[in-house]
Amino acid sequence: MLSAAKRSRSIPYLGAVRNISDEGKVSFMRDKTAGVWARFAVEEGLPDAAIECLYQDRHNRIWLGTSDRGVACFDQKTVGTFTHQEGLSGNRVHSLVEDAAGSMWLGTNRGLTWYDDEGFHPLASSLSYSFLGGSADAEGGVWFGLAQHPHSPPRLAHWDGQQFRLIALTDRAHRHGESISALAVDAEGIIWCGGRSLYSYDRGNDRSHRHARLNEVAPNTEVTGLLPRPDGTLWIATRVGVFIFDGQHFRLLKPSRHTPFLALVENPRSETLYLTSYEGILACCDGERMDFAYRGDLSFSRGLCVDHLGRLWVGTHDRGLYCYDSQRLQVFGPDQGLPATGLTCIAQRDAGPLWTSTQGGLVRFPQQSKAENIAVPDCEKIAALCLDRADRVWFGGTGLYRYDYDGGRLELIHQPASPDAISAITIDECDRVWFAYQRGAGLGYVEDEQVRWFEPATPTQIDVLAWSRQGHLWLGSNSADEKHGLYRFDGTTCIKVDVMPACLIFALCEGADGRLWIGTNQGLWCLNEGRIQSFTQADGLPCDTITSIIQAGDGRLWMGTEGHGLCGHDGQVFQKVEVPGHSFCNTVCALTESRDGALHLATKGGLVRYAPQRIPPQAAIVRVEADATYEVGTDQVIHLPETADSVCIRFEGASPLDPPAHLIYRYRLDGLESEWRQTAATQVEYPPLQPGTYAFCLQAVDRDLTYSKQVTVQLEITADDRMSVLQRWFIGQSPAIRQVEAEFLEAAATDLTVLLLGETGTGKSLAAQAIHGLSARREAPFVAVNCGLLERELINNELFGHEKGAFTGAENRYLGKFEQANQGTLFLDEIGDLTLDVQANLLEVLQERQINRLGGNQALPVDVRVIAATHDDLEQAVAKGTFRTDLFYRIAGLPIRIPSLQERPEDIPLLAEHFASQFASQLKQPLAPIRPAAMEALQAYHWPGNVRQLEHAVERTVLAARHGSLEPDHFIQSIASPYQREAAFAIEPLEDHLRQYLAHVLNHTNGVISGPHGAARLLGVHPNTLRSRLRKLGLPFRKKERKAL
Repeated sequence: MLSAAKRSRSIPYLGAVRNISDEGKVSFMRDKTAGVWARFAVEEGLPDAAIECLYQDRHNRIWLGTSDRGVACFDQKTVGTFTHQEGLSGNRVHSLVEDAAGSMWLGTNRGLTWYDDEGFHPLASSLSYSFLGGSADAEGGVWFGLAQHPHSPPRLAHWDGQQFRLIALTDRAHRHGESISALAVDAEGIIWCGGRSLYSYDRGNDRSHRHARLNEVAPNTEVTGLLPRPDGTLWIATRVGVFIFDGQHFRLLKPSRHTPFLALVENPRSETLYLTSYEGILACCDGERMDFAYRGDLSFSRGLCVDHLGRLWVGTHDRGLYCYDSQRLQVFGPDQGLPATGLTCIAQRDAGPLWTSTQGGLVRFPQQSKAENIAVPDCEKIAALCLDRADRVWFGGTGLYRYDYDGGRLELIHQPASPDAISAITIDECDRVWFAYQRGAGLGYVEDEQVRWFEPATPTQIDVLAWSRQGHLWLGSNSADEKHGLYRFDGTTCIKVDVMPACLIFALCEGADGRLWIGTNQGLWCLNEGRIQSFTQADGLPCDTITSIIQAGDGRLWMGTEGHGLCGHDGQVFQKVEVPGHSFCNTVCALTESRDGALHLATKGGLVRYAPQRIPPQAAIVRVEADATYEVGTDQVIHLPETADSVCIRFEGASPLDPPAHLIYRYRLDGLESEWRQTAATQVEYPPLQPGTYAFCLQAVDRDLTYSKQVTVQLEITADDRMSVLQRWFIGQSPAIRQVEAEFLEAAATDLTVLLLGETGTGKSLAAQAIHGLSARREAPFVAVNCGLLERELINNELFGHEKGAFTGAENRYLGKFEQANQGTLFLDEIGDLTLDVQANLLEVLQERQINRLGGNQALPVDVRVIAATHDDLEQAVAKGTFRTDLFYRIAGLPIRIPSLQERPEDIPLLAEHFASQFASQLKQPLAPIRPAAMEALQAYHWPGNVRQLEHAVERTVLAARHGSLEPDHFIQSIASPYQREAAFAIEPLEDHLRQYLAHVLNHTNGVISGPHGAARLLGVHPNTLRSRLRKLGLPFRKKERKAL
């Protein structure tokens, strides 16, 4: 963007496209003038609705001068607005001129300003004057007309790069002065000036001349626009019409008589002249004949220019900017000769005329003349149309017709015995015309004036036909019965293609490579060597109803859709083209390609011509967002830490043809993925990346399926040693686990109290160990307490200890868990099970950071980092009054929720293989591989017991399958054990439930209490504590007692 663009805004190019017909009564251009209008208004970023002048510079930027808001510059991506604050001499800009060096000159109400790469610069010697029309000469000078000044002659200003001077065009001065509002330099270097008269200035001899003859033929007129033509004539826009001056005579262009024109410009591509008038008229002229592009209530200004793509830009006094495009997109309706807008089919051969059909007739479009309507008697609807090699038109109504245009002969070739309608026609490589009837009368073909008819077991309704290069015929049906679908007819038998799913078929097209493309009500399908592939909106289709398909000469597919215009596919991406302001034109019934590569569409809104351009868009990667925001520069390498939660890459695109919102993007992250993907968004997000080198590659694609150059940014993910430490406790690479690991690292860097939340079996104890192991306290003790398994009477003793003699049996001093964990970490598991009195004691310790042993009278300081955990909803417990509010807020300083296994199914293979390897090593047996089917079963299961349940299931499976691989049945038996099934227990007293639970744990450990595979280790309690609980519940636990269970 411009260097001084302090107030630039990213906006949609052409904004929210609006049909100009909404602005008043409209008469569109006729004949060749059938382009599409779009509006660009203040709501979309213009600084002002009043546009005084327009200019496109050599960099293809559009400059807009406004009535009192300075100048705006559009560079395909953003609009920059510049006023007096940015260096303009005045905020009312009357003219825009580019000199030979590429500097932009602005004629304002308070002097001249030029713009170069360094910004805006007022011309000091010009600040006393108001400037109107302007132009540049070939020597680098610029010329401007001055606004009227009382008792002064009409004057011209010239800047040659060194000197600013004023030139009087006549000696005669008017009482009110005379403005020079139009100015142009011709090929001979003569400066033409327009005011109340026409003036010319020859700088070679420093002489000016007033051409009084114009005032004689048009008294009291005013020259408002000047255009020197390549043929040496000068076109002059005045308030009474357009005059053509050949150096001797003035000739009034008769169609313009009595029309007050403002400005005129020439389109060099088409040699068409465009003119605007005070009366809301935009006209075009080919030199002799004039047509109206628009006639309505718009108030046009002098702002008028043609850009490098041939589009016309028109300014108004109060409604912003309009763009008229007749190069890329054209809509033909009644003004171009169509009897109606609802077209049903279309056909063309080579460079011949285009044929289409409307309700009750044919329409012929020759290359250079109006549409010709051909009525077809007794034919209410034409549903199929094609041309043979002799350029005869074959079409279907209530029967099969043939029309010879040159001979003017219409023939009925075939009509069924029962009432029916032709639904499809195609021509094979032998020029035989195949046709089918809609209601199941069969199909046939015409050869050598003879009709051969078939009545095979075809679908009850045939809607589309396509000839195959393999010599058979494809049939498609969209009937309401069960026989709809795809069929293949080999000349005798009609066979249904079973691999094609049940859907309604609207279009068939066999590509040059033999693949059959099928348009349906469920998206696009491709049949290739017996295999079927589908494409839907998830793949980039604008909608799932494809009404017509062709393959263009360059191999690209173009598809008509229901309500979403045209869709293109080049084998890589899908793009759509919609007609702005013409909703009915976006329902496409049929399409064809002309020899020049243009596409013609038969739509419900008329005939649409779309000519794809080949002007590449631009793409840029703007920034990368991870642990911080990184702006992307040229050839820059972005270094990211492994601990980044996710990586978001933002990008943008620009095109001289399309607004940014109409671009799509093709991207790939080399090092992570090999396939390109498509998105309409301007950002993509990746989960945490493993250490290594990656390259993000991007291309923008416009609506013509033209690609930008590939842009790339390299990402270097730096390994973090702490992550490898974390892997000792937590196994997995899922986004969920990477996210929580990042939270562990944040918690480890502080001394805040951590509250671990999560379902039973998710690994809260391991999380506490991980935070401790990564913290500065890692060399000090880590002490774990399961609050739910402590006897109520012993909780205070376990946590805070006791003095010798504190109670009966207290023969020695006992250090509680807080003192045992001094300088280290104390993990309080299931903290929600603490009684309110213990909660009060715990709160006091956390606040005062000191304890009192039972039986002691001295406060002892402790330095302990507390990590609490629970699977309960503590907020609900606070609401019920079973958990203290103040303690809750004290321990919830840094809450971390551990994801359930159901939230991270992609980690199940890694976990299962880890557990299988671990248990096989402990059993000193070979590692049995887990079959893919078994792994799929593990990932499909919901794991209510989370990682702990998976660990036990893998352990039991390894024990059960000591030889051979681990099969699905092995895991099913392990998962379906009585305790693991969700419905295993009925509602019963808590003590009975606990007794049954501990009995199953003992069954699992074969009665072993202590040791690495003992029940105490699995439950996270001290063996003696477990033995005490088992005795109270009446559960035997010694091995010899277990045999009786």
